[in-house]
Amino acid sequence: MRIIIINTQKKIRLNQKNIKLALLKALTILAQPDDTLVALSFVTRYMIKKENLKYFHKNTVTDVIALGYNDSMPKSMHKGYLGDILVCPCLAEANARRYGNSFSRELTLYAIHGLLHLLGYDDTSAGAKLKMQKKEQEILENICK
Repeated sequence: MRIIIINTQKKIRLNQKNIKLALLKALTILAQPDDTLVALSFVTRYMIKKENLKYFHKNTVTDVIALGYNDSMPKSMHKGYLGDILVCPCLAEANARRYGNSFSRELTLYAIHGLLHLLGYDDTSAGAKLKMQKKEQEILENICK
């Protein structure tokens, strides 16, 4: 399993090693194959808003966006490639204070949320959202023991 981390924002310092380890543990918990590859990008508020508009037609800042691999992508892509997760650390920092979480836990939650989307989890209905939140918490509890 591989996690590629790209940090294009410069405002907030990140412990990329811990984030990578957390996502690798999440992939193991989710029984993903050894050839699984995920790209995790940390982006600015401006960039995530731009991507949210481009892919989801929403002109708002959001905390995380998951862009799954699909058949229209080049065949040369790694066969285990799940997709890209975009995370906005500025929102994670603000929401950590708002919800009483540590910044690290909030950031990990966003990465797990994106990963679950790449694996087909959905949060567009109340039932699906509850199922996804339950899975997020289960994974977080296993990672943060």
